[in-house]
Amino acid sequence: MSVEGAGEMEPEPERTATPRIPDRLMVRNDAGAPRMAPSDVLEAAHEARLIQAGQMLAGIVHEIRNPLAVIQGYAQLLQESLADADATEDVGRIIQETKRLGALVDDMLSLVRRDGGQRESSIDLARSVQAALNLTTHAMRQAAVTVVSDVPDNGCYVKGQQGACMQVLLNLLDNARESLEESGKKDREISIHIEEGRWEAERGEYWRVDVSNNGPPIPSKVADTIFDSFFTTKQARAGTGLGLALCREILERFGGSICLLDPGHGDRGVVFRLELPKA
Repeated sequence: MSVEGAGEMEPEPERTATPRIPDRLMVRNDAGAPRMAPSDVLEAAHEARLIQAGQMLAGIVHEIRNPLAVIQGYAQLLQESLADADATEDVGRIIQETKRLGALVDDMLSLVRRDGGQRESSIDLARSVQAALNLTTHAMRQAAVTVVSDVPDNGCYVKGQQGACMQVLLNLLDNARESLEESGKKDREISIHIEEGRWEAERGEYWRVDVSNNGPPIPSKVADTIFDSFFTTKQARAGTGLGLALCREILERFGGSICLLDPGHGDRGVVFRLELPKA
């Protein structure tokens, strides 16, 4: 049936398949069936969440990228045709902001992209840090937190996976921000510092990231179990206790490590340190 004046009908949007839960997440009740290791349960649940998030984000990205490209294209054409310097500068700001939003969308994609099951590759750790900072800019501003980053300009290439590395950094940044908010302090600061070093014996060289904040110290009884699975200091329904446990598992998968360097008794405040081998 045709409708006068309706024009050509748009094709029905592609339906997104229901996310498939990994087989490892299925638990059998058969007598004598092997039990899953806790790390496998965590990884399988995490994988299922990423599949769902990735499918939703893919649709959102498609809807954002197209109009952004149109806005940027027409703004560039308008800038070329304008003679007024002030107007040209204003249009230049539009172009700059569309590019910034485009980069933010790419960062969101990197966060949920699995890249073939977390295959190890060479990634720029400095790029991961900057991407994580971009994704947390609004939350930090809302919480009145100042972020100071000391990141080399010449690239810090490590063995890892971009999305996984960003997950670790985002977790540390979010935890620090929440701690500062709960503290009630007016002077709130998070610092990120990157430097290179060399492990003892035959492990080779690494890049190290220190994430510190000037919030309240972490109690000793908490510091001893902070990387345990399902441990959390957050209120009910506010956290699962998987964050730092998954951070450790992700970094160890690529030959790296994470530790609580200082629970908050030194001049730098609470300091988490992560290390990844150079690529």
